[in-house]
Amino acid sequence: MSLFNDNSAILFKALPKTPEKPITITELLEKPSIRQAYQIDTAKNIDSIRKTIKRHLNKLSDKLGKDLIINFKGEGNGKADTYQLTSTAKLNGISDKANLMLLLAGSFLSKILPKSDYNEIETLLQQAESRLNDDLRIQHWRKRIDFAYNKAELYQVNADIENTIYQALLDDSRLAIDYIKKGQSEVRTHTGFPLKIVVTPSKRMLIIDNPNHNGTLTLDFHRIQAIRVVEATVTTPRVDINLDNLSQKIDQHIQPVYNWGEAVDLILKIRQEDKDYLQESSLLAGLPFEIRKQKNYLIYTYYQVYWTQELYDYLVANAKMVEVVEPAIIRENVIARLQSGLANYDE
Repeated sequence: MSLFNDNSAILFKALPKTPEKPITITELLEKPSIRQAYQIDTAKNIDSIRKTIKRHLNKLSDKLGKDLIINFKGEGNGKADTYQLTSTAKLNGISDKANLMLLLAGSFLSKILPKSDYNEIETLLQQAESRLNDDLRIQHWRKRIDFAYNKAELYQVNADIENTIYQALLDDSRLAIDYIKKGQSEVRTHTGFPLKIVVTPSKRMLIIDNPNHNGTLTLDFHRIQAIRVVEATVTTPRVDINLDNLSQKIDQHIQPVYNWGEAVDLILKIRQEDKDYLQESSLLAGLPFEIRKQKNYLIYTYYQVYWTQELYDYLVANAKMVEVVEPAIIRENVIARLQSGLANYDE
């Protein structure tokens, strides 16, 4: 008999509720549902069945807390323990461990959900906490586990903007978003259907479809200046995005830049003595690549690379060691940014 299948539902139905008389395990063994569940009629060792039922009753107690009343009579006095449910007992099928996970999830969601949305699940979380409060052992472990996620660490987001984003995701509504990109002051309006909300330790991001480039666009919540739902018709352009594929490649979509949806082969040139700059790069780690020698240089060809702002920053910051050979457009962008920085030092 599997420990996973602890017959909780069968035991729950067989136990009396107050004000009915408490029941012993011996009396439980006489109930047809218990006899069938534990195959008592064909059992060779009834004592083993008793121990199994007692273990399963203890598991049920973990789920029900104070709703399962156990009167311990002690050993050697000729009296048996009795079991009884409160009149309001309900079997929700959630274990203490699951309740603990719910509370940890709640501590996270309380920091990122709009208050009105969080309030809708707060009752469920309070029930989970009530169950755990009945078990001092679980309370002890709750003191050791927490989600230290301070909302003050998040970039502040206007409540109306926040609510509109979450509601649009639920309703699949098209959005018009007034946005200021990092390092710029100009407000630009982007229109698209919300695809996914991404949460990081410091900020939240919204991924929308981008019909202009047949891909996606990722926007930081805190850089959104205004947002509104706009009407969509059957002729409204929409990008066919595979959400499963989007989830699998989420790292390629969480930079606040345009993503054309197609990867490129990136060719970099570096002196042999500086090769550690590439080999130790977390941005390039895990990508398939090939190396070939060219005099005192190494030529790295990285395959299926997605062009992101973070990669752009990395190549500019390490331009002294790393030269972009191809694609030409990336090489030109890096050169343009370096020249723009030098212009600040013109006399």
